[in-house]
Amino acid sequence: MVNLNDSLDDLLNPEKLIPENFYNSKDSNNYALKIDKENDAQFVNKTTFSFNNIQNDGFTIADEQGNVSFKIDKDGNTEFNIDRLVAAKLKTLIYPIDSGLADINHIIAYGQSLAEGSNSVPLLTKTSFSEYAKMFNHGIRTRYAVYNKYQSLVNHIESQNEVNYESPSAGTADMFIREIKLGNFKNKVILSSNCAHGGMSIFNLSKGSNDYNNIINDVENGKRIADEQGKSYRLIAITYTQGEADYKCGVNSYKAALRKLRADLIEKIENITGDDYSNLPFITYQISSSFNAYGGAAPYPDVALAQLELALEQDSGFYLATPIYQLKYQDIWHIDGPSSKLLGAYYGYVLNKIMSGEDWRPLHPISHTISGNVLNLKFNKTGLTFAWPENLSRNKYLKNRGFSIKNSSGEDIIQNVELLNNSNNCNTLKITCKESPANLLINYGFSNIDGRNAGELRDNNNVVYSIDGKDYYLYSWCVIFQYYLG
Repeated sequence: MVNLNDSLDDLLNPEKLIPENFYNSKDSNNYALKIDKENDAQFVNKTTFSFNNIQNDGFTIADEQGNVSFKIDKDGNTEFNIDRLVAAKLKTLIYPIDSGLADINHIIAYGQSLAEGSNSVPLLTKTSFSEYAKMFNHGIRTRYAVYNKYQSLVNHIESQNEVNYESPSAGTADMFIREIKLGNFKNKVILSSNCAHGGMSIFNLSKGSNDYNNIINDVENGKRIADEQGKSYRLIAITYTQGEADYKCGVNSYKAALRKLRADLIEKIENITGDDYSNLPFITYQISSSFNAYGGAAPYPDVALAQLELALEQDSGFYLATPIYQLKYQDIWHIDGPSSKLLGAYYGYVLNKIMSGEDWRPLHPISHTISGNVLNLKFNKTGLTFAWPENLSRNKYLKNRGFSIKNSSGEDIIQNVELLNNSNNCNTLKITCKESPANLLINYGFSNIDGRNAGELRDNNNVVYSIDGKDYYLYSWCVIFQYYLG
C-alpha cells in the first residue's frame, strides 16, 4: 500500500505499489497505467493525464501546465518525477476510494462569523439529512456546549445559538457524503463539529486560545469515542472561513500566521492520535467582502490574495474552494442560510476531490501571451463564461468584467474583455488594451460593488446541489487575483 511518507524506493517497490492479484484481475479495471499496443492507444484509468505519440516523440505523462511525472523519449531515456500528489493519484487509481477513510471521519469547521453561521437565516437543517452524518451529543457548535459534553455521537442537525443559525457544516458533510458515495462503504460515518467564533482575528484563533483548545478537545474526544467503540478515527479536514478581522495585515503576514496555525494543530493532533497528519487539508474560502470586520474599507484585498497564494503553493496543504462574491449577503459581511449551506457544499465537493487524489485548484490564470496591445490570458479550467453574479445589484456595473490593468500613470488601459472562443473548451480570454500591457499587473475582482470584491468570470461546472427545494450550480467562480504580465 502506498504511504505518502514512503521513500521513493518504497513507492517504486512493486510489492507495495501493486496489490496482490493485480496482474490477474481482468474484471477489476483498477490499473494505474495501460498501453494498448495493438491500437497504439494509451490509457490512465479515470485520470486527466495527457499523452504524446509514443512512436515519434516518446511517451510522456504530464499535467496541463506541462509538469512531467513520467517520460520515455524516442531514444529510450527515462525521466521520473513523483511527489505526494502523484503518489496520492497512483494510490487512488489502484486502491478503492475508501482507503483514506476511517470508521469515524472528522471534519472541523473553524474561523470567525461566516464559519459559525452568524446571521445565516433561515435555519435550514433542522432534521437529520443522512444516517452517515453525525455530531457530538452537545450540538454542532463546541463553544456553546456546557453540560454532558462528548457523551456520544448523534445525528447531525443545525441549531440556533444566539445570532448563529445555519453554519456551513451541514452542507460540507452532506455534499462530501454524496460525492464520495459513502453509503457504498460499510460502517463509515462523518463526524462534524464547529469550533468557529465570530469576530476573531487569526491571532485570537491561534495556539493557546479557547477556540484553538476546543479543536483539541474535539479531536481528543472523537478519538476516545472511536476507541471505546473499537473503531478507527481520523480528522480528514479543517474548513477555515476567516479573514475579515485581518484585512490590512499584509499578504505575507497572514500567510505566515495561517501556516503556523496549521502546523501547531498538526503537531498536537499527531501527539493525540499517533498518526501522520502532515497532509491535513485546510480548505478555505476566499474572502470577498471589501470591508474589514470593523467596517473600514479595504481597497487592497491582501487577505484574499494571501489565501490564493497559499492554495497555489505546491504541497502547502491549503485548498481554496471558492470566492463568495456570488453568494447572497445579509450585510457587508454575512451571508444568508442557503448561501452558508452552499458554501459548505463547496467545501465538501473540494474535499472529495482531494480525497480522490486530485490536485484541486480554483479558477485562476496560469499563463499568458502578448501580441502588441492584445493579451491572451489562459486559465486552468475550461468552459469559461461571463455571468453576472445573481446576488449583486442589477443596477450596478462592473467595468471590464471585473478586470483592470493600470499603466505607470494609474490609467486603466483595458478596452475590451472577451472569450477567445465560445466553445465549451474555452480556457482563454482575449483582452485588448490601449497600449501594450507587458510588465504590468492585471487585477481581477478589485472592484468594490455592494460592499464586496467581485467579477463576472466563471466556468460551466454542471454539478448541482439542492437546498430547500432550489437547485444551485457549483460553478467555479474566478478567484480575486493579481497576476504579473512579465
